[in-house]
Amino acid sequence: MSKWVQCMCAIGAAHTWEMIRMSNPTDSRVLEALLKEQSAWASVCTEPAMVALAAAKAAHTLGEPPVSIDVYLSAGVLKNALSAGLPHTAKKGPEIAAALGALSAQPELGLTILGNVTETQLDEALELAASSKVTVHWAREHEGVYGKCVLKGANHVAEAVIEHSHTNITRVALDGRLAEACATEARRSDLQVLREWDFPRLLAAALDLSVSRLGWLLEGARSCVRLSEKASGLMSEDVIDFAWVCSSDSCETPIVEVANRVSRAISARMSGVPWPVVTSGGSGNQGIMVSVPVMSVAKHLGLDEELTIRALTIAHSVNLFVKAYMGEVSCSCGGVGAAAGIAAATCWMRNGTVEQMEEAVSQVLASLFGMICDGAKATCALKGTTSVLTGMLTGSGACRCRGSIRDQGVLGKTLDETLTRIAALNEGVINKADELMLNLMRPETTTPTQ
Repeated sequence: MSKWVQCMCAIGAAHTWEMIRMSNPTDSRVLEALLKEQSAWASVCTEPAMVALAAAKAAHTLGEPPVSIDVYLSAGVLKNALSAGLPHTAKKGPEIAAALGALSAQPELGLTILGNVTETQLDEALELAASSKVTVHWAREHEGVYGKCVLKGANHVAEAVIEHSHTNITRVALDGRLAEACATEARRSDLQVLREWDFPRLLAAALDLSVSRLGWLLEGARSCVRLSEKASGLMSEDVIDFAWVCSSDSCETPIVEVANRVSRAISARMSGVPWPVVTSGGSGNQGIMVSVPVMSVAKHLGLDEELTIRALTIAHSVNLFVKAYMGEVSCSCGGVGAAAGIAAATCWMRNGTVEQMEEAVSQVLASLFGMICDGAKATCALKGTTSVLTGMLTGSGACRCRGSIRDQGVLGKTLDETLTRIAALNEGVINKADELMLNLMRPETTTPTQ
């Protein structure tokens, strides 16, 4: 057993765990900060919302109507902003998101900014984007989460930069001079610190966190559940509803129904339905994937609020752990990390051991790694369904067996070795697909920036 966890055992039907905590208190502080940064509230897809946030910050600094807007985005952010739905319109794209943010000029709304769009603002934004006054560039020199909006007015020029996470504003300037001290300095992604941890250390840090400081995860999960229950009634007729996939009596099981509700929620969200959800790893879709299954299992097992919050914390933390190796925004589908989080939390709620939880994560990675992210759009609902089914089934099965498959393909002898292999494959092979994907989706946007 790792030095980080001396003893972790389930106590009967009460579904409680006793743990002799030996984690460094700093670990819990680091993890809590990451959870708060990576699990924010968002009303629509986080990439167009991030573009709108950067434009709003620049507009607030500019203090006059913009004459032109230039948007610079990394590959992953650009890819996800191209096809994700926006509120109250069938039109899509980062140009419209930037125009909406600039017209709103309310950066204090964070990633919920597009959920507060008025019809008047939408009409003005559509006109601004159609007038060719908004230009989007692929910032090839930046990876991961990166976006910059430059707004030119009649008298001034303002810019805002977001890096490393979707709300992390690292630069605000007016006429080339810093306009304010940013709360967070530009840095290498904080998630990278998790690559120095092992799984038991991550779990110890997650379970050391005070439940009283994590109630927002439960609040966010409840909002995700409400969306999953109401999604069909919120969607317009031209949006794909995947409910028919498992509508027959022959396949209507509890796990399938949970996956089906996740599918509907993601489909609604990707169509532009403005509904506040909690993100996971910076993604609202992943927040839905993590929240709805965990809440369902917790309800089925009769867990109280404290244990439900702990399960949600585990699920979000494991997702971050996997994303530390795959990248916050990469060409690997975020459903892989979300499924790993679901599996770990499901196994924990069913009284699985640390080793069984680790095995559940390994099995998910062996099953789903290689699933490509081809942008944020309606068909993310199908990948969400696959991720939820895999996560719930693997988590439930792992707590009843001992793993025996090792050193095959992406699977290493340990979870650490598996994650190292995944990182190498992701960085060396899979992420190269972004350029091809962007050329297929929108070739005119893929010219290098100067």
